[in-house]
Amino acid sequence: MNFESRLREAAKNGELGQARMFLMAGTDIESTDEEGWTPLMFAALGGHLELAQMLIEKGADVNARSQGGFAGMTTLMIAASCGHVELVRVLLERGADVRPQGPQGGTALAFAAFYRKYDIVKLLLVAGADPRSGNYGIGVTASQSQ
Repeated sequence: MNFESRLREAAKNGELGQARMFLMAGTDIESTDEEGWTPLMFAALGGHLELAQMLIEKGADVNARSQGGFAGMTTLMIAASCGHVELVRVLLERGADVRPQGPQGGTALAFAAFYRKYDIVKLLLVAGADPRSGNYGIGVTASQSQ
């Protein structure tokens, strides 16, 4: 296992000290796995707020997009889908774009609405997300979700 994959694993597991050590050793903060997921995406998946903040402060791209089977996923979509309210707030404060569409046209707002993460829906709407755009691959926009 190389340093890049170890950094992603540390981010996935919320191991702040390990992630910091790999970054101090010069590990690429934007390294991706075979699906194009960055360490920040893995931190978002696990809701590891402090680790995600550290990655962002060190220059992680809050608008990076995945490749592979879930092509086009952003860190904001991941955090919104998982219901990590504070992480969504941090991403928005650091310039995460609410407009990109990922798999099957889903936006962060559509994912949040589909998974009934209503606190996040409110944050995304305040940040300018369009409830009429994007869907979750089922032909339903956030404004049509119940």
